[in-house]
Amino acid sequence: MIDRLAALSSAFSKTQVELALLFAKEDMAAECLSTADHTGHFLGVSPSGKRVSWLQKEIFRLKGGMIIEGWVTRDWLGLLQQLGAIGKARQTGG
Repeated sequence: MIDRLAALSSAFSKTQVELALLFAKEDMAAECLSTADHTGHFLGVSPSGKRVSWLQKEIFRLKGGMIIEGWVTRDWLGLLQQLGAIGKARQTGG
């Protein structure tokens, strides 16, 4: 997970994270919208200078106030589409 965070921080600058949802009891779940400038190489995509956004969801299992397990999903497909690395899906008539 640290490697992925390092890749994100080296490829994107002026990052802003908006917390959309947060649930916490014994475990914690969050949904965040990140927006940043694409200023470095990311998954083989050269810097574009584009301002892009992606949604991420995070779930953490807590014990004694510490994170003991965690899962994170990010909308890589949407991000790569914004960067022009992947075309958007075409709808077919039918």
